[in-house]
Amino acid sequence: MTFTLGEFGRAVTRLNDVLREPQSMTQREASVHCFEFAFELGWKSIQRALRARGIEVGTPRDNLSQHLELLQMLERKLRAV
Repeated sequence: MTFTLGEFGRAVTRLNDVLREPQSMTQREASVHCFEFAFELGWKSIQRALRARGIEVGTPRDNLSQHLELLQMLERKLRAV
């Protein structure tokens, strides 16, 4: 599946819209579906960004861990400037 960050943003926006709707069983099921879709797009975005930097990871948990480490490293570099 090929996607863009814009699609991820739209998925998160849709999740926020669903969460603002009155609570019902349908709203609950829709929010779970929207969350799963947004999460999938999010971790695949991170995976693609890490691969572009030569970092190979597999699972969503690995991707998130590597991404956080990369962000912390970048933050330390920015503070050093």
